[in-house]
Amino acid sequence: MRPFLSIWTKPTKTFEYLAQRRLAGKENHLGFLIVLISYSMYLARFDEYSKPIDGSALAGFFVSFTIAPLLGLICFKYIYPYFVWKIGKIFNGKATFDEIQVVMIYSALPLLIYPVLAFIFVIPAALAGNIDLILHPPYIIAVVCWILSIRILIYGLSRFNKYTYGYAVLNVLFLGLIFETISLLIKH
Repeated sequence: MRPFLSIWTKPTKTFEYLAQRRLAGKENHLGFLIVLISYSMYLARFDEYSKPIDGSALAGFFVSFTIAPLLGLICFKYIYPYFVWKIGKIFNGKATFDEIQVVMIYSALPLLIYPVLAFIFVIPAALAGNIDLILHPPYIIAVVCWILSIRILIYGLSRFNKYTYGYAVLNVLFLGLIFETISLLIKH
């Protein structure tokens, strides 16, 4: 089974396969996936994250390009899984912290669509002289990516926590509530 392809069509079977591989100690590519996903998220908001630092756009690009994978590693490996794991424990979830890490990383795979689209749009952007085609893929792409991510997350949470899809949806809603609250507190 190829988890990168099967996660899109058969997420439950893919998570069962990943659980077996994890028990056998064969999951060693998660760090690489985190870095790829971090750069993908960085690319999706390139113009915002690479704003000039002290008047130098190059410095802004360099700092954000080096910090993006580090922040992604911290968030996807520790912060997000910790919140999801704790919320799952409220609903009597049975998953371990490591299993939640795998679910969080694989649920973010749809975000890898951004660099693929940016690469595809390089030629039309060059011909049209419009770099915004690369930096701003159509908004519907972001919506589709998030729907696919949430779908994979719900399947993974219900599989590893051994509860129904309803509890998995509640887990995702509580997670969203926590992060939106934090976001609003930071902005105001």
